[in-house]
Amino acid sequence: MRYAKIFSRGWNPGYIQKHTVCSRILLLVIFIGVTMYTYATGPNRISLNKKDASLINCLLEIRKQAGISFTMDAQWGSLTKPVTINVTNAKLSVVLEIIFKGQPLEYELDKDLIIISLKKQMAVSDRLNIEGTVAIENEGPVEGVVVTAIEDNKTTTTDHYGKFRINNIENNATLSFSGKNLAVQEIKLNGKTFIRIFLNPCISIKTETMALLPNTP
Repeated sequence: MRYAKIFSRGWNPGYIQKHTVCSRILLLVIFIGVTMYTYATGPNRISLNKKDASLINCLLEIRKQAGISFTMDAQWGSLTKPVTINVTNAKLSVVLEIIFKGQPLEYELDKDLIIISLKKQMAVSDRLNIEGTVAIENEGPVEGVVVTAIEDNKTTTTDHYGKFRINNIENNATLSFSGKNLAVQEIKLNGKTFIRIFLNPCISIKTETMALLPNTP
């Protein structure tokens, strides 16, 4: 009907141009609106309204909304203080800063994982249990990697999911990771109870020996 109306008035380039410009402006407004909505409600945006809630409860809600996992020693839950927070569509970093403020714990955000540990002044023991995962970048977990706590001379290997655990080692121990066709890597714990490490494959260079035969007539 719109086209019939246009042609019934005769050929009018100005009329068509006017409607084309209006259509473009409308599309631009729609695009800006969608972009702003996506930014406001996009990935890692958290809405949280809690009063005197446990830190664990807040972390579970963050995991539900943003798909971010976390790891911590279960016994530390009794050391934490109640959390009161009221935010809407806040950045993950802002929410974490609020819920960890004044807590005896600290955190490290490693991609899609929140690694939680005791603050150094709270770590009264010089021994700890360490667990973690071993993987190759863009390939996934690695099974059978040998993990050694050098100072304690304790060794274990990673399972099918690349996970490992060593109990009762120095809190500043050096862990060594080695495996078939993998470059050896070492890392200091510095009091951490969970680590995630990515190993690099070894680059092997094949050499061939050619036998030089004497010239024959």
